[in-house]
Amino acid sequence: MADNAASAIRSALDTALSAVTQVKSVESGKTSDFAGFPAVRYFLSGIENNQEDTNSDYRTYQYTVDIITPVSSNGVSVATWEADLQDAIDAVMDKLGAEWTLSGNADNVTMQPSPVRVEEFPFGPANVLTLTVNVRTLIALS
Repeated sequence: MADNAASAIRSALDTALSAVTQVKSVESGKTSDFAGFPAVRYFLSGIENNQEDTNSDYRTYQYTVDIITPVSSNGVSVATWEADLQDAIDAVMDKLGAEWTLSGNADNVTMQPSPVRVEEFPFGPANVLTLTVNVRTLIALS
């Protein structure tokens, strides 16, 4: 059973997302400042705590992972940007699903994708797909 704090899980999440070659920028937090597209931002959106016994709890950290690409960009066709978004979505889901072991930081990882939506950002409208990623780990109580 894994026994890790949020910091270890957050670090593993950042490492996994940064390893996705189809993504040009990975940012922690509710930012809209990206170095390139498709981009990913992630942030903690909730925590659930379930008591296992008097010595430990199962804690589930819920992260929001947004995969973002502008609706249009300097001479790049909509079809190209949409294909790039689809490739990034597949790669992120593959990494977080089948490949992301969290280096032993979690007992279970589940994902719930949303439909793609258009959202306004300072740089203009963008296509956004949100993954809700639930990471469960055992926490030993002192």
